[in-house]
Amino acid sequence: MKKPQLDLRPGKWKPKKGKKVKKHRRLRLPVLLSGCVLLLAAAGLITFFAVKNSRVYTRVEVEAGDLTLVPEDFSKNGAPVSFDPSFSPDSVDFHTPGTYSVKLKSGVFHYTASLTVKDTVPPSGRAVAGMLSRGERSDPSALVADVKDETRVTVSFETEPDTASCGVRDVTVLLTDLGGNVTKLPATLTVIPLYTVLVREAGGQLTPADFILPDCSVAELFPVGDDGSPAQVDLAALTESAGDHPLRFSADGLICDCVLRVKDTTPPVMVLRDVTSAVGAEVEAALFVESVQDAGSVSFTVSFTAPLDQTGTQTVTIRGVDDSGNAAVGKATLTLVPDEEPPAILGAENIVSYVGKAVSYLSGVWAEDALDPKPSLTVDSGAVDLQKEGVYPVTYVATDAAGNRSEKQITLTLLTETVSEADVMAKAKEIVSSIITPDMTPRDKVEAIYRWMKKNVAYRDGATIVDWQQAAYQGLTTHRGDCSVFQMTSRALLTAAGIENRLIDTVPYYNVHYWNLVNIGEGWYHFDATSFYDKQDFCYVDSATLAERSVHYRRSHTFDPARFSYVS
Repeated sequence: MKKPQLDLRPGKWKPKKGKKVKKHRRLRLPVLLSGCVLLLAAAGLITFFAVKNSRVYTRVEVEAGDLTLVPEDFSKNGAPVSFDPSFSPDSVDFHTPGTYSVKLKSGVFHYTASLTVKDTVPPSGRAVAGMLSRGERSDPSALVADVKDETRVTVSFETEPDTASCGVRDVTVLLTDLGGNVTKLPATLTVIPLYTVLVREAGGQLTPADFILPDCSVAELFPVGDDGSPAQVDLAALTESAGDHPLRFSADGLICDCVLRVKDTTPPVMVLRDVTSAVGAEVEAALFVESVQDAGSVSFTVSFTAPLDQTGTQTVTIRGVDDSGNAAVGKATLTLVPDEEPPAILGAENIVSYVGKAVSYLSGVWAEDALDPKPSLTVDSGAVDLQKEGVYPVTYVATDAAGNRSEKQITLTLLTETVSEADVMAKAKEIVSSIITPDMTPRDKVEAIYRWMKKNVAYRDGATIVDWQQAAYQGLTTHRGDCSVFQMTSRALLTAAGIENRLIDTVPYYNVHYWNLVNIGEGWYHFDATSFYDKQDFCYVDSATLAERSVHYRRSHTFDPARFSYVS
């Protein structure tokens, strides 16, 4: 017979009063099982969090600075750590204090760590003297320099300075960073009765009084140098050049640093000319410009209305733009014609050099063409052996855009060097240093060398010396010689003084004479210091004057005008 089953549901079974209830063993098992499960779950959770917490630091603090965020900064006990794909390291600004959330991953675990950027170091910098016009609001940042900090720095005054009256003020400048750190810098501020920046149009008139503020009066105002002593300043010349020009004045004894700001708002004034050129030749915009007036430099462009490879006349547009961006536009006429005339080769003269030395064949040699502004010029020196004495042919070839070709042959004489160029120039520089002063103009230098030659080198007739270094050294040391010695001695002295010079000689109809040409930026002029011609002055004269004066010496300076067509 089956035993009745107890109905253990809540409210269904109650023990009878007065009787003991027998405990059933079946009640213990579920309770024990539930307890075990809870214990195991708790142990698992403890283990889970213990493992998770042992891999990553969830709170990190760093000092602001130039840092790079890497996941290893959060690794604990060397555990592998990476950024969560949803996190961007660029979101952390190490130059801005604050707390940033960083999402990390280590194995199966995901973390949200906090990174705190702190700034505990005060900023550094140095004070500089400031200057401003009376009544002008002062900018504290103008009184400091070399400000350094790992976070943004705000510059302010501890007490706003008074700029209502002129004079020197002692002020304190505060440097405050984003971390709240403050550095105090003592500085000086000078309030002046002048414009610290005066703006003027290029080319205008200007006097020191123009710098005085309208509501100020200055009894004594003049420019001074760095040491405070009076200085000469050409203010009118400064207005010709656009840009900022620093100036220093003494205003009733108060030293004032000012800036003249010259602005150029006026377009260039161009005078254009019509141009005739060869078909196919390169035509540059500058060819159409006769002259230009502007406070700065001007660049030019040209626009054509027809191709350049066919004859005819066309109207071109010339555009000139100055440094300040002001533009002027003009029209001119371009006529393209066939080119049948070859270019001329100028400056190619016989050369004397020395065995084993390099020769600059194209130095001082150029080609000119009536229609092509840039003919090509080449030199054929294939027959020259620089290691052997002798006289060698050298051929120059000039070709224009139309293919017209001209040649000119000279001779290169190679000698064995008896006097070195270094010895010649050392002696020449010694003499030049004794007669030339730094304040001399190029024209003054030319005249000083002419006077020295006239006073110190005597004419002695003799055979022409081909070796220019030997001839120059003779003139510099013995102070005597014929016209070839005078020519080469002058060459050495002019070169030592930085004066561009060339050699010239006569057409040999009666006798041969040698002298020099000089160029100081005004074209080529004649220079003949030979003491034989003491009755006339041949220092820096043009060709017409040279011809007129050489009449007294049987036309001693008659030269080939085609060969020296570039001489004034």
